[in-house]
Amino acid sequence: LGDKCHEAFTEKKPNCPPKPKGGGGTSSPRNSCEPNDIYGYLSPSGSKFIAKDSVDMVNYRIEFENDPIFATSAAHVVDVRDTLDARYFDLSTFVPTYFTIAGNREQLDGTVNFVRTVDMRPKINTIVQVKCIYEEHTGAIRWLFTSLDPMTIEPTKDVMQGFLPANTDGTSGIGDVGYRIGLKKGLVDGTKIPNRASN
Repeated sequence: LGDKCHEAFTEKKPNCPPKPKGGGGTSSPRNSCEPNDIYGYLSPSGSKFIAKDSVDMVNYRIEFENDPIFATSAAHVVDVRDTLDARYFDLSTFVPTYFTIAGNREQLDGTVNFVRTVDMRPKINTIVQVKCIYEEHTGAIRWLFTSLDPMTIEPTKDVMQGFLPANTDGTSGIGDVGYRIGLKKGLVDGTKIPNRASN
């Protein structure tokens, strides 16, 4: 059709370790596992193609989960990263729009670099510090979620005090971040617009 095609790669983290086995001692190792997916532009009909001059800004959503198949503890830190390619995106137009933790969505006011805290009590005895760091000159985005002890406001030490438990109920162990970004002007027909996130 000669239109630009948006490609948002889905990347499941391939190296989540198997559930650890006891080593014969009185302790057993614990681990979390956070695979992620990235979702990009879809037209109202569900197409990934963008008709010429029909869309200026595209929205992305990056989802992360503490996979219940592999996880044996809560996740204390989740580090989500994405790098926008200046060949396809206008890096000056990046705007974070929201983040979600355990079904609780926090709408953002458009501030590009920010630090917020979310109190997870009483369900989880943790405060989550959420940082968004964006480097316009490189297109690098980093969302850093860190579990803090409510009493000390220091990183949590109890393995089960992380903000993201194993996702056994389909909600409590899942989160996502959202942003929008402008497309570069003058992209030729047939251009593929790749984007890949990791955590």
